[in-house]
Amino acid sequence: MQAERLSFEDITVTYSPHSNPVSAVRNVSLSVEVGHTLGIVGESGSGKSTMGLAAIHLLPKSAKITGRLMLNDEDLLRVPEKRMRAIRGRKIGLIFQDSLASLNPVFSIRSQFVQTIRQHDPEISGSEAARRAGDALEELDIPRDRLNAFPHELSGGMRQRIMIAMALAPKPSFVVADESTSDLDTISQRRILDLLLRVQKSRGLGLIIVSHDLGVVHHACEKVAVLYRGDLVEYGYTRQVLEQPQHEYTRGLVKVSRKQRTETGLLYTLPSRAAATAMKDHV
Repeated sequence: MQAERLSFEDITVTYSPHSNPVSAVRNVSLSVEVGHTLGIVGESGSGKSTMGLAAIHLLPKSAKITGRLMLNDEDLLRVPEKRMRAIRGRKIGLIFQDSLASLNPVFSIRSQFVQTIRQHDPEISGSEAARRAGDALEELDIPRDRLNAFPHELSGGMRQRIMIAMALAPKPSFVVADESTSDLDTISQRRILDLLLRVQKSRGLGLIIVSHDLGVVHHACEKVAVLYRGDLVEYGYTRQVLEQPQHEYTRGLVKVSRKQRTETGLLYTLPSRAAATAMKDHV
């Protein structure tokens, strides 16, 4: 039996908020299977978050997507919204970056969690949804009584773990984590990442981690895609790409992440421009 796969095939995303279209992503092809992890890295404006949001049709109305976005044999770019609502969350989950902005401050965690679960499974009772919510929290080492808390009563790390638990509760096959630990301190970031990877391995999830942090990707991802100004400039196994980078931009990212210094003793910074030609077929 063939493993489930989520594939971006020749994806281009163009924003047209006014009269001048802007290409945020150009002709990018990537894929991830269940049980595997893929990192998408690049600085702000590289198109990495656009790729993550494109997977579940959460881009603004001004965005036009071309190419093929394949969930197994189904092109998600050509399905009606009703079908996409059935896929979003249940087949492909999303973990947002800002947990405080994503959680409603006037409702308890229980209320929001139960609503999320019943939205994907309306046949179950509120009590059963609450039980599942408690189970989902415990899977991420969160006491069940945290269901009674309100978002502002929890730490940033706790809120982020709850966001992860809510994304995992419908038992999706794939999860996109969009900068989901970037607002946390290093210790909390590592702990949450390890918890996410533990669940990913136990469930056999396909996990896409969108990040600007090469350390996160190196620790968590089997493969990595490097985006620069909307172009895919390097793609392959993480260790090979980050330890033997072939593209000028990737080499720059590695130097910056390692806080390397120039010959004059200054910290290395990314060049103002790098070659923008995508390196296809690089493994």
